[in-house]
Amino acid sequence: MRLKKPKEWSTPFLGYFLRSNFAELRTNTTGATIPHLSRHTLEGLKIPVFSLHTQRQIAHILSRAEDLVTARQRSLALLDDFLKSTFLNFFGDPVTNEKGWKKERLGELADITSGVTKNTRQEIDNSVEVPYMRVANVQDNKLDLTEIKTIDVSQRDAEKYRLQQDDILLTEGGDPDKLGRGVVWNNEIENCIHQNHIFRVRVYNAIEPHYLCTLIGSRYGKNYFLKAAKQTTGIASINLGQLKNFPAYIPDPKIQATFGQIANRVDTLKKQQRESLAQLQNLYQSLLQRVFAGEVDVSKVMLPGDEEEGFSAERAIPSVRPKRPINSRRKARKTKLRSAARWRSEDVVASVPTPVKEAKVSLMDQLTNWLGQHKGATFAELSKNFGEAPYQKLHESLIDHLKKGKITQYFDDETTEQGESHLRGSIKFKLTPTT
Repeated sequence: MRLKKPKEWSTPFLGYFLRSNFAELRTNTTGATIPHLSRHTLEGLKIPVFSLHTQRQIAHILSRAEDLVTARQRSLALLDDFLKSTFLNFFGDPVTNEKGWKKERLGELADITSGVTKNTRQEIDNSVEVPYMRVANVQDNKLDLTEIKTIDVSQRDAEKYRLQQDDILLTEGGDPDKLGRGVVWNNEIENCIHQNHIFRVRVYNAIEPHYLCTLIGSRYGKNYFLKAAKQTTGIASINLGQLKNFPAYIPDPKIQATFGQIANRVDTLKKQQRESLAQLQNLYQSLLQRVFAGEVDVSKVMLPGDEEEGFSAERAIPSVRPKRPINSRRKARKTKLRSAARWRSEDVVASVPTPVKEAKVSLMDQLTNWLGQHKGATFAELSKNFGEAPYQKLHESLIDHLKKGKITQYFDDETTEQGESHLRGSIKFKLTPTT
């Protein structure tokens, strides 16, 4: 599409308007496999008329709201990155097994079973209706609980397939990149079972569930399942026997337990972040609808540069102009007055301080210097101290520092009166000590 009147319409404004009408546009598409949108449907949209300045204000406020949603999504990604880096720090790369951990068949370390088979034709006496986990619910290291379906099963099956705390749910297959996709169950839904396309792994004492789930989802686990899986026309799947034969490394139990504590705390933080993200997304969608309905007053929304509009050094300097001489006897003073006027004006201009250009210090250097003066800081504390830095640049600088080993991530811990150390759950960054 191309604007016919670019001086009357804002492209970002029209883009947000189309987003606000996405549901309506989607219902008017044709085609089963690939939806098609007709030109007639687009031309039939009625766009609310606002001045160009108001359009830009609307686009700006929606952009800021969108930035909040993006920031929350990046916070979740940062937590995932932290857990992966912690895993590698504790256990090393499982592909090379640089720490020399012993390994055993997963079937010797856990009770593994598939779930209930859905059969709508079979009548069940004394059946009970229970919620169940489908493949769509089990994502990579997270659960999607937006839609929970129920199923009628016998009392025996309801007991047999009921999920318990710290069970690991793994998908049977699908797309090759989804092999080994799993999550640790945390009793999110009461009396919940799982279907037959999901494996339930219930570990014994020798291995910690969060460690095992991360190991299975690592590059090491993905490589194993890709080699073992049966693949047909782009669909890959594993069976119960192949899962039981998975060679799992057995690290020190104390290290596993520590990692499990950290993973539990990260899961709690991620749950809070997801709830916040859901609220922000709902608020954004509400704002998207209301602003185009004219229900939001955007007249006070300042656009970038608005605070500088209308300002000029000449207007800031008071005009000094001598009065016109009344008669010829004051001609002699005319030159002196003009000179005085010029002096006064120049004096005012000279009184405006000339900005001194300071040497630019990169954000990475600022981070290094700041962390060198502090014991450690959370991401929220860093964001507060570097509030002028864009979120993305701060995030990228932290990741770059972590990769180069200049800074490290850790869980803040405190010591009780009995001398026991326990995790407080604060993910912090600190400068890596130089040897």
